[in-house]
Amino acid sequence: PPAQKTKFANVAGLNVPAVPPTPTSTSFTGAGSSARGALWANIERDGLTKRALLRLAPAEVAHALRTYHLRVLADAPKELRVDDVLGAQPAPALLALGGSDASPHWLTKLILLHIFVPDASSGGNGGHGEGSTSSRTYARAEVLGAWARVGEAARLAGDMCAFRAVYAGLT
Repeated sequence: PPAQKTKFANVAGLNVPAVPPTPTSTSFTGAGSSARGALWANIERDGLTKRALLRLAPAEVAHALRTYHLRVLADAPKELRVDDVLGAQPAPALLALGGSDASPHWLTKLILLHIFVPDASSGGNGGHGEGSTSSRTYARAEVLGAWARVGEAARLAGDMCAFRAVYAGLT
């Protein structure tokens, strides 16, 4: 099948993929996977929220990111020139693969939002306790740990785009 064009949505100033990566491997489906299917349906509808991140295995998130990056690469020009990668106007398909200090990767921005912006649905404390500082600290530590595990899974899978984006978000 022909590669899909990457579409972006401008959500809260983020240039994020309009269609979140969806797992295609059989490890995401199978017997008793209705809860998993509902979780992925929620992710497709709401995006990767903190709550969804904490419910997913790091390897699942890393696999979905790798699948997304491979789709972006499929849309890249077949013959790249130096200007396509490093020039003032990089190839549009390649913008989703990297970032810089001036223009971070969309995943780096998402990680920073997960770390520093409280969930509106949880009363601002990640769903822990009565809004105490220790509860917010615990929720933030959970998110940091989850993203660190996703970054390591991405590194082990060979997805340096995702690994570098996670690394940038955590450092």
